Amino acid sequence: MRESEWKTSWNPDQMLATLRGDFRVASTKNGRRRLGLFVVGCLRLIWEFVEESHRPIVEALEREFDGLASRGEALRMLADLGPNEPHAARPSSGNARQVLATAACDRPVASLAYAVACYAAMACGRQAYEERLLIDGDRPGAHDAYSLAQGEACGQQADLLREIFGNPFRQLPRRRLPAEVRGLAQACYDDPANYPVLADALADLGEDEAADCRLSSHVKGCHVVDWVLGRA
Repeated sequence: MRESEWKTSWNPDQMLATLRGDFRVASTKNGRRRLGLFVVGCLRLIWEFVEESHRPIVEALEREFDGLASRGEALRMLADLGPNEPHAARPSSGNARQVLATAACDRPVASLAYAVACYAAMACGRQAYEERLLIDGDRPGAHDAYSLAQGEACGQQADLLREIFGNPFRQLPRRRLPAEVRGLAQACYDDPANYPVLADALADLGEDEAADCRLSSHVKGCHVVDWVLGRA
């Protein structure tokens, strides 16, 4: 994958292969952390399908991948819930349970990233398929809805990889930023609503590329925050 392709790709599998093969992100602690936070980000992209009782497990996974808790807590929480019984009106909850169970597995995080991204996109497709089939019973149209929803989910995952890893071909240069800017980055880590303030501060310092972080929603592991905090 070339730099121009990275910037426009809608193929998270190819992007993950590039990160793993060309940039060897799975060989570093912070690279594995970011891959884990991508896994959590994929789960948050299907948040509406995740049952209320399952959402604390996603939060536990986030703590685990971010190094704030030991691995295994989320898997134990999932086991304590017992058999999955999705609501009849929301069959997608069963698909989300499968994605969550995969994410909580004790497997290398690079492998988890591929699997969770795939299953999460499939869950979006299945939900669209089931909704279309329920509305008009049109099976060919339901297949079209599946493909469209799955493609849109892959595009969101690609954007998520760009948010977490930035541009691996042209990384932000190392720089020691003022303490108040680092404080703003930490505030963003705790509450994404602070991102516009951080973006303004970075723009004032002439860091226009880094200041391009005004998305309406963010996940843990944003490459700009990591860069400001010296975690990149």
